[in-house]
Amino acid sequence: MNLPMPNKNKRAIKQMMPILTLFTSDGCHLCDKALENIRLAQASVEFQVELIDIRDEYDTYEKYKNDIPVIEVDGKEIGRHRIPAELIVQKINESCHK
Repeated sequence: MNLPMPNKNKRAIKQMMPILTLFTSDGCHLCDKALENIRLAQASVEFQVELIDIRDEYDTYEKYKNDIPVIEVDGKEIGRHRIPAELIVQKINESCHK
């Protein structure tokens, strides 16, 4: 018999999922493509997505102003500019098997 999982356990599992961070900004066509590839990757593997607009913080803007999109998985950069869905899946899987 399958019982619904208590909310506390759901939160614990969600916290264990890899976190993909996309550094982005409005009007960035490469960022739009990166987001498409992130959605494609989510069809193959589960992970959380965090979107950070680089204009929201001065330090982040200065770091990435000429390099967006930038993608990190669990805080480790995996790519800039053009990031294929296959690479995202590979890096998420590697993150899960540490």
